[in-house]
Amino acid sequence: PSGEVNIIVAGKNYSIPDFELPFTDKLKSNLTIGPYNVAFNQTNLIPINTNATCSFPFAYNGANYTTCITTGYGFPWCSATPVFTGRLVDCRNIDWCASGPCLNNGTCSVNQQYGTFQCKCVDGWVGLQCAYRKFLLISIN
Repeated sequence: PSGEVNIIVAGKNYSIPDFELPFTDKLKSNLTIGPYNVAFNQTNLIPINTNATCSFPFAYNGANYTTCITTGYGFPWCSATPVFTGRLVDCRNIDWCASGPCLNNGTCSVNQQYGTFQCKCVDGWVGLQCAYRKFLLISIN
């Protein structure tokens, strides 16, 4: 993977460039972030089988997990916060359209890479979820 990883340490958000190690090795590495030394190791990983999906919210070892994001890795992963804080689990093939987010007969398509969906609205409807009626305002003098 390439890109950047955002990490919160002592309340401050740091962005560090990706470095050339396999993903699993990164999780076992020690990093210096700002004035702090941060250790990543296997104890930070939450075990999950390869066919599992994230169904939110879920709890594991007393932590509540609420979101799936792609920050820094190019594939979705679960985190207790919107920014990586050291506890993660890979999200596998989430069906972002399963909840039926597109309204008024809109068609949903999934973008797995970014963990999002897109609605294609039928004529007469607009908006991210096809929730707004399209109309033409005519002014008559």
